[in-house]
Amino acid sequence: MPLKAHHPVGSEGNPERDATQYMLLFRHGQWDTSMTQDQILEVMDQVTAWFDNLFAQGKVVGGSPLVEGGKTVRLQNGTASVMDGPFVESKEAVAGYLLLKVDTLEEAVAIAKTSPLMRHDPTMSTEVREIAAECPVYERLRGKAITA
Repeated sequence: MPLKAHHPVGSEGNPERDATQYMLLFRHGQWDTSMTQDQILEVMDQVTAWFDNLFAQGKVVGGSPLVEGGKTVRLQNGTASVMDGPFVESKEAVAGYLLLKVDTLEEAVAIAKTSPLMRHDPTMSTEVREIAAECPVYERLRGKAITA
């Protein structure tokens, strides 16, 4: 029996299924704590202009800031445990994401480097990840001989 794609990007109903997509995961602290209100507004205007420019070029699929905190659920020995935050041992967390439609990893990295927050937050890092066209488990299954 043939396996179907089981991922939103790879699903037949997604108009972007043939486009290469990359996710930028923004990790940073509270860069604004030592700035005045006017300085913060200036930086946020730069961020908005950066985003609007990428959107106007057709490179943005979506994105959003994330609420600080959250919970992490882990299954250990058959029991689910819930912990505060995604990274209990770290003060740096994913603060937001941007989903891009660009041709190459290099282009996605180049865009990440232009984020205005990179100039204002020495602790900031941006992880750039390609979105899989489908779940890698199904991809691996296709490489194996499946017998009924």
